[in-house]
Amino acid sequence: IDKDFDPATWSTSVTGATNFVLTPFENGMKMTYTGSSSRSPRITLTKTMNLWSLPDKVIVRINPGDALIKSLAMSFKTPNGDTFLDNRTVSLTPNAVNEIEYSFKDMFDTSDMINFPIEFRYMSIYLTSIKSGTEYAIEIPAFETVYDSFSGVEDVIAPSTPSLTLIPNPVAAGE
Repeated sequence: IDKDFDPATWSTSVTGATNFVLTPFENGMKMTYTGSSSRSPRITLTKTMNLWSLPDKVIVRINPGDALIKSLAMSFKTPNGDTFLDNRTVSLTPNAVNEIEYSFKDMFDTSDMINFPIEFRYMSIYLTSIKSGTEYAIEIPAFETVYDSFSGVEDVIAPSTPSLTLIPNPVAAGE
């Protein structure tokens, strides 16, 4: 989704952590931080981006490391101003890559072209608990749009002899 990931183009809001650092990681990002005491620890990453073409879903591959994540929320907006927040309760395997899918057909009518391009707004990671003074790292190696079907032109081959005829042809030779 953010091919040339630049942390400076993202806004972050963090509760329950200090020393938060956002860096590029594979096709996504990595968050490192130190836990601090807080109720409702959360990391919110914000960047307004159009998801071009007609994606069917968004997939987030996430390795929570030792962080205990209870839910992951994604916010999207359509061109007509409708906003959608899909907050998923998740059960992630620690220190392993987990996949979470957000299907647009579950949010709005994907057959209506008025809903495209979809705009990504933000992602919030809600943590169940956090240990003060503990170092954490959450990796998101992939943050991608998925297209269930693809159609298009594969090859365009021009004929060896032109076959364009202009009728009536008012152009005389040399003019």
